[in-house]
Amino acid sequence: MPQTLLALAALVTAGLFTLSQVQTEHSTVQAVVQDQFELAVGGTLLHAIEFADSRAFDEFTTPERLRTRYGLPAQMTRADRDTISFDDLIDIQPTDFSPPGNFGGNTCSIQNPSTTATTCDDLDDAHTSTWQSVDLATADGSSIPVEVLIEVDYVEAATGAGMDTPVNYRTFHKRVTAYARTSALRNQDGSERPVEVSLRRVLSFDPKVAAEYLRRSIRVEGEGDPLCDAEVAQWNATAAVLRDALDVARTAQAAAAQVLSAAADALAAAQDANAPFEQAINTALAERNAADQAQTNARDAEQAALDRALQTLRNYSYFYNGTYYFDNQQRLDQFIEERDAYFDRVDERIAAETRYTNAVTAYDNAVTAAGDSRAAIAAAQDVYDAAAEAAQDATDDAVDAQRDVDDH
Repeated sequence: MPQTLLALAALVTAGLFTLSQVQTEHSTVQAVVQDQFELAVGGTLLHAIEFADSRAFDEFTTPERLRTRYGLPAQMTRADRDTISFDDLIDIQPTDFSPPGNFGGNTCSIQNPSTTATTCDDLDDAHTSTWQSVDLATADGSSIPVEVLIEVDYVEAATGAGMDTPVNYRTFHKRVTAYARTSALRNQDGSERPVEVSLRRVLSFDPKVAAEYLRRSIRVEGEGDPLCDAEVAQWNATAAVLRDALDVARTAQAAAAQVLSAAADALAAAQDANAPFEQAINTALAERNAADQAQTNARDAEQAALDRALQTLRNYSYFYNGTYYFDNQQRLDQFIEERDAYFDRVDERIAAETRYTNAVTAYDNAVTAAGDSRAAIAAAQDVYDAAAEAAQDATDDAVDAQRDVDDH
C-alpha cells in the first residue's frame, strides 16, 4: 500500500509539473505575439505623431494667415520677395495662438491625409475627439485594424516637469499625445485581448520654420512657383532621393517584420519540441523524489525492526557458553518472528536503494537528453531578441525617412 500511494503521488507531481510547463510555454507564445502587435501598433503611433508634426503650429501661423497678418500678397516679383527679411518679420507671441479648448473638430483624416488637406493644415486640427480607424498593412499583404486618437494640449515647457501637465493658457509649446489600440489579438479561448499603447511628444513654435513656410507660400510672378527653376530641380532631386530612401526603409521594415515573425515561429517550435523532454525530466524528478522518500522510509523501518528484535533478545534471554537461551518457547517464537521481520525490512531497504539509484540515473539521462533541446530554445530566443531589435531599428529608420520626406 505505501508503495502504491508513493507511485500515485509521483504521477500527480509529474502531472502538475507538465501542466506548469505547458502553461509557461503558452504564456511565452502569447508574450511573443503581444510584442509583435505592440511593435506594429507602435509604428502607427509614430506615424500619427509625424502626421501632426507636419502641420503648422497653430491656426494663426499657417502661411495664409501670416500673409494676411503682414499684408503680403500671394504672388510678387522675385526682386520684391527677395527684399523681405522673413526671419525678422515673424513677431508671433503666445497671445496670437488659438485659445485652449478650441482645438480639433475631426477635420483631419489620418488614414488619407490628402483628402483633408484644406481642413487639416495646422496642429490644432490634428486634435481628434473620436477614434479614427487606420488599416496597418502587414508583410503578407493583409492588414491589422487599428484605431488612433490624437490629443493636443498647451504645456509650459518642451522638457522636464513643464511638459507633464496641460495648462489652460497659451504658450509656445503644445504636447501631442497619440493613442493606438487594436482588438485583433485573441486569447486561446477566442476572447479579445486588446492591445493599447500611447506616445507623446512636445512640439514648439519655431519662428524660422514659420518664416520659411511664409516665403515659400508666395509665388514668383512669371515662374509659376515660389522657387526658381534651379531650386525646383534641386528640390525635386532631393525629394526623389528621399522617396527612394523611404521605399528602401519600408522594404527593410517589412523584411525585418517577416524575420521577426519567422523567429517567433522558430522559438515556439523549439519550445514545442522541448516539451516532451521537459515532461520526461519532470516525471523522472518526481520518481527520484518518491524513491528517495521510499528509501528513507525503508531504512527507518529496518532500524525499527532491528531495535524490536534486539530488545526481545536482551529482555527475555541469557547468554551461556556461546549460546542464547530464552525463558520459554513463546519468547523464542517472538524473537524468531521479529528476526524474520527484520530480514524482510533489509530486503525492502535494498530494493528501495536500488530504486533510488535507478531513479537518479533516469533523471540524469533525461536532463542530458534535454540538453540539445534546451540549447535550441536558448539559441531561438537569442535569434528572436536580435530580430526584435532589428525590427525596432527598421521601424525607427522608416519613421525617420518618412519625417525627412514630410519635412522636405
